[in-house]
Amino acid sequence: MSVTIINNLKPKAVPYIFKPTPTFNTTYDSQKYWGREKEKWIEGIPGLTGTHYKYISQGHIKQGTSGKLIRPWFRDGDQLLFEDMKEARRIEHDMGVIKRREFGLTSIGAGALPHYFSRVYPGSRTIMTSCDKPRIFQMFDDKTMVYYNNLHKDIKPKILQKNQRKENVFLKMEVKYREDGEIKTTESQIYCQETTDNPSAFSTVRCIYGFYDEFPLHKKRNELLGSSMACFMDGPKKSGFLLWGGTVEQAVSIETVQALREMVGDAKGSRTIIHFVPAWMCMFMDEQGAYTNKQKGIDHINRNRERLSKLSNQSQFLAYVKNYPLTLDEALEASCKSTLPADIVKRLNEQRKIIITSNAPEAEYDLIRLADGKIKANPNPRKGNFVILSHPEPKVTYISGTDPIPFNTENLKDGNVSDYCIAIKDFTHQTYVAYYAERSLNYDYIVKNAILLQDYYSQDDKFTAAILKKCQTMLELNHGGVAKATYRALERYEMLAERPGALGIHFVTKKSSVGWFKDGKNTERAHNYLIKYLYKYTENVWLKRLIDELEVFLVENTDLLDAVLSCEMLDANLSRISEVKMKLKKVKMIPQLERDSQGRMVRVMKKLMV
Repeated sequence: MSVTIINNLKPKAVPYIFKPTPTFNTTYDSQKYWGREKEKWIEGIPGLTGTHYKYISQGHIKQGTSGKLIRPWFRDGDQLLFEDMKEARRIEHDMGVIKRREFGLTSIGAGALPHYFSRVYPGSRTIMTSCDKPRIFQMFDDKTMVYYNNLHKDIKPKILQKNQRKENVFLKMEVKYREDGEIKTTESQIYCQETTDNPSAFSTVRCIYGFYDEFPLHKKRNELLGSSMACFMDGPKKSGFLLWGGTVEQAVSIETVQALREMVGDAKGSRTIIHFVPAWMCMFMDEQGAYTNKQKGIDHINRNRERLSKLSNQSQFLAYVKNYPLTLDEALEASCKSTLPADIVKRLNEQRKIIITSNAPEAEYDLIRLADGKIKANPNPRKGNFVILSHPEPKVTYISGTDPIPFNTENLKDGNVSDYCIAIKDFTHQTYVAYYAERSLNYDYIVKNAILLQDYYSQDDKFTAAILKKCQTMLELNHGGVAKATYRALERYEMLAERPGALGIHFVTKKSSVGWFKDGKNTERAHNYLIKYLYKYTENVWLKRLIDELEVFLVENTDLLDAVLSCEMLDANLSRISEVKMKLKKVKMIPQLERDSQGRMVRVMKKLMV
């Protein structure tokens, strides 16, 4: 007996399917129709926001690699994006989009929205930029002008001026609008500017809308954001809207990834909605082409990942993961594959999640030396020089390690040389509790700040001095000559730890009685100490930057991690000295008087370590 399965489930309804603009018999009919359409652009229709409706009812985009002109259609991924955009504007927030490759954000942000705001807000100005000059002009030609050129003739504004210079493109359009029963005209502008060399280019501009394309790749993101915040303000009130977005590509540095994590973490304070587009969104659609088949997309991505992970060269695998992230955490992970053992990497990732969810008390501070010599820590969020997780505690010993820089190079000015960094470790509980990192040619200023942090963790002298002279630091000497000389000139040479001679002959050199030199064997030993520490104390790692840098260990420059290597060298040396002292102690039998079970005093022999 055969069974026929009848599927009564109807496909999910699509809010809008394109309908051609009707032919008008009179000018009145045309004006009446477009008046109703404008109301929909503002108010929206059931299932679509106003901006989304105008995008798919009036727009054209270039399709993929073919370059064929097509009309955009309804996609659930776009619907979520436009709904978040509407909410951001309602609560006077901006919006950041972190997305997969080829989602189509630029067609919306640089194609549809500049013309939407120019039409709905006659006389307004739009600003746009991207991460480099070629993309700026390509964005303008392929998105902004493609959308303009294919607008219906009744709503296509007349171009009054179009200037394309070496650094920018300027488009001025005549926009007609109705006011008090009359048809009036005004000028709306779209201003596309290069900002990598001049991030403050928009500082004097006022605008209704801004779009920053490929924002994660922009070399001067913070400067651009900071200088353009006033662009969207009308006195104390926020009247404009900024949309930024892009893909976190494999090529971005750990500093960029860290900066993006901070932007996401600070989104509430900066009044920004973060919208994440996962890799599976709009990758495979239903038979209507409207709703995403999530599981099919995830399966496809995982199959590709599995295939690429087997290649001897992992660059393709890493690039694919960054271009098609499944989660926001995955998008904001460092793109380089860690050289640490896989089980340590797994534990570090778990520790990162714990840090994020537990709101660890890491914060930035200024340290002030008071008249009585004591040092006070004053909170200074996002501006303080010193990052502190926990403050000095009584009966705790602190040690430190320093990764210096060659102060005699002008490369500091263009960022080729990294930060001078000192890391503080709670030697008693084996936890890194603070660090100071800064880039400057003023070595006197830098070293004084490092000493200030050492002194802050040396204020309980009575206990600390019994094990180690103050909060000494192990200085890496390959680039530490100037720092070493500065400690001596400031008469604070005692703050430098002795060379780690207890670790073996390789550390004994006539060149210096303090610090250590990086060479093949010494560096290998330091790495080994670090891995031993991580195996034993991963749950003690609470500094966010340290976890970030551990992800790219031996792949990218890691200033804090290099300071930690020096500190682990000092830790190992102190532990070795303690072990040797214990071995040198002898057992001696000492006679003592004790009461026996009957209460009589008797003479007994006791073992004593001497």
